[in-house]
Amino acid sequence: MVEVFSNRYVRRLLLAWLATSIATWGTALVLAVYAFDAGGAGAVGLMALVRTLPGAPAGPLLAREGDRRSRRSLLIVVNSVRAAVLGTTALAVAANAPLPLVYALVAVVAVAGPAYKPSQAALLPLLARTPSELSTANVAASMLVNLGFLTGTLGGGLLLAATSPGAVLVVLAGLFAVSLVPLSLLPRDRGRQEAAGAQRPRELLEGFRTVGGDRQLLALVGTLGALAVVEGAADVLAVATALGPLGLDEAGAGLLWAGWGMGAIAGGGGVLRLLDRRRIVLGLTVGAAVLGIALSLAGLLPPAAAVMALLAGAGAGFTLAEVAAHTLLQRLAADPILARVFGVVETMVILGSAVGGAGAGLLLEGAGPRLAWVGVGLVLPVVVLSCRRRFDGAELGPPAPDREYGLVQGNRIFAPLPIATKERLARNLLEIRAPDGAVVIAEGDVGDRFYLVAEGTLEVIEGGSYRRTMGPGDGFGEIALLRDTPRTATVRARDAVLVLALDRATFLAAVSGQPHSARAAAEVVDERSTRQP
Repeated sequence: MVEVFSNRYVRRLLLAWLATSIATWGTALVLAVYAFDAGGAGAVGLMALVRTLPGAPAGPLLAREGDRRSRRSLLIVVNSVRAAVLGTTALAVAANAPLPLVYALVAVVAVAGPAYKPSQAALLPLLARTPSELSTANVAASMLVNLGFLTGTLGGGLLLAATSPGAVLVVLAGLFAVSLVPLSLLPRDRGRQEAAGAQRPRELLEGFRTVGGDRQLLALVGTLGALAVVEGAADVLAVATALGPLGLDEAGAGLLWAGWGMGAIAGGGGVLRLLDRRRIVLGLTVGAAVLGIALSLAGLLPPAAAVMALLAGAGAGFTLAEVAAHTLLQRLAADPILARVFGVVETMVILGSAVGGAGAGLLLEGAGPRLAWVGVGLVLPVVVLSCRRRFDGAELGPPAPDREYGLVQGNRIFAPLPIATKERLARNLLEIRAPDGAVVIAEGDVGDRFYLVAEGTLEVIEGGSYRRTMGPGDGFGEIALLRDTPRTATVRARDAVLVLALDRATFLAAVSGQPHSARAAAEVVDERSTRQP
C-alpha cells in the first residue's frame, strides 16, 4: 500500500477522493435524517430517489466527455458544481425553505455527480505506473471511500446532534471545495480523438454497446448494479431501524451506520491478500456471501451493538466484492472508452441506489424490518451465483514484468488495449540481444515478428537510404505483419541493443481484435509508408 502513495499523482487523486467521499456520505446521512424528520420512512426513500435518480440520464453524456476531454479537468468542474450547489442547499435548509426547493437543489447535485467516479476510474490507470500499482490503488481508493463513509456518517451524526442540518451541509460543501486543491495539482491528461465521421449518438451509446457485447463486462456491470441496490437499501434500512425499532437518536443512527464503514476499511486488507495471490474473482464470490449473510442476520433485530457488528461484516463483504468487480472492469475494458464503460456502471449504480432506497422504504412499510433485511441480503449472492461461470478465466494470472509492461503500455499501437491484454502481451515478449552492426530485420524478408526496443539504438535503412534512428520505447516491424508483405526496410543495430519480440499471431490477434488499436496501427503504417527521408 505504501508504494501507491509514493506516486504523487495517485496520492493527490486519492486525497481528493477522500474529501469527496466524506462530503458525499455525510450529505447522504444529513439528507436522510432531514427527510425522516419531515415525513418518516417514506420521505427517506423519496430523498434517496431525489439525490440519485436525476443523475441517471446525465451519466452517458458526462462519461463520454471523460473519454473526449481531460479527465482531470472534468473532476474539477464536477466538484466545483457540487460545492456551490450544496452550499446553496445548506442556506435553503437553514432558512426553512419549502421542501420542494430543497429537493430541486439536491437533484442538481445528483445530475453533476455521475461524472466523477467514471472519470476517476478512467484516469487512475493513466497515473499508475504498473498493473500491480493500479490494483493496489483500487484497494486504497475503496478503503478511502469507506474511511470517508465512516467519517462522513459518524461525524455527520455527531455534528447533527450538536448543530443543525444546514450547518452540517455548509461543512460538507466546504469539503467538496477542499478537494479541488489536490485535483488542480494533477497533470492535465489530453483529450482523446474520436474516429473521423463518428456520430455523436453512437459515441454516447458506445459504452452500452461494449458492455452489452461482452459477457464478462455485462456480468461485472450487473454485479456493480446489484451492489448499488444493496447499498441504497441498507442506507434506508439502517436509518429507519435505528430511529424506529432500536429507539436511537440521530447520533446513534450515524454511529450504527458507521459500523458498515469500519468493516469496509477492514475488508481492504482482505482484498490486498487476495490481490497478492491473484485471486480477485474469489474475492468477488466471498464478498457476496459475507455481505448476504450479515444483512440477513441483521433482520433478527438483535441489540444495537450486534446490528452494528453485522453491518461491519456487511461492509467488509461489500468491499471485497466492489474492489474485485472494479479491478476486473478496468482490466477488461479498453482505455479509449473506459470512462464510458464506467459511465454505464455509474448509471446502473444510480438506478440501483434509487431502486434499493425506494424498495427498502416499501419493504419496511409492507413487510416490516425483519423481512426487509433478509430480502436485501439475498440480492447480491443471487446475482453473483447466476453470473459465476462468466468469470471463468478472469483471474489475474501471473504478474507481467514491469519493464515489458511499460514498453507495451507506452507503444502507440498497444496503448488502447485493455490492461489484461497488455499484460498478456508483456508476458509473451521474447528477449533478443544484438551486437553493434547486427541486422535485426532485412528488407525483403518475410515478416514474422513485431519488435520493441528496450536498450540501445538502431537505424532504419530503406532502399539503401537512411530513414531514421530508433531508441528505447520505439517499435518496428508492423507493416509486414499488418499488410502481409515482405519487410519494407532493414533495421540495423548502431550499438549493443536489446529488443523484445512478439510473434506474428499474437500481435495480429491483439491488434485486430480491438478497433481503437487497429486504427492506431493503421495510422502508424500510413505515416511510415509516406514518410520522406
